Amino acid sequence: MIVPKQAVALTLALLGSIIMVWSPVSYINWVGVFLAFCSCLSFGTELIMLGSKFARKLDNVDSITVTTYLTTAATISLLLTGFLTGKFNVNVSPKGWLAILVTAVFSTVISNILFFMGLREIGSSRTSILSTLEPVVSVSLGVIVLRESLTLLQTLGISMIISAVLLIYSVKPKKEMLIQEE
Repeated sequence: MIVPKQAVALTLALLGSIIMVWSPVSYINWVGVFLAFCSCLSFGTELIMLGSKFARKLDNVDSITVTTYLTTAATISLLLTGFLTGKFNVNVSPKGWLAILVTAVFSTVISNILFFMGLREIGSSRTSILSTLEPVVSVSLGVIVLRESLTLLQTLGISMIISAVLLIYSVKPKKEMLIQEE
């Protein structure tokens, strides 16, 4: 059950994300916004399922095994989709394959293993709020590594997201609440 502080944190994180990507002078591709929102819904559904009784059977399975199963299932699904739509293409340059390999290792394998380890430790609600730091980290790395500029609105959005994460960590997890009630 979501407590009021969690609802406020979720609202702050959502508004912060919107403000962070909002640019009043540029064209907004609403199809892209809709697809990104659908991606968020899909990821949120995954978090809810992983935090529910449905996934309790995975409690004794380590993060590497869970990640292996999920990425294998995703690979099979993507291969089937690629073949069925005629969009599967292996004509990629060696540099392209290197980029794919690096992306697969860092943003898929390592991040998923760490994600599932964290999910087991702090639960799905806190993990989902903490995941809102991903765009903050991405924008920060863009500023540091790629020398991108940061607008005042983006800074405000980042501040709201960080505030949401701090707020969610001021809420005691269910386990701690239950221990204190006994």
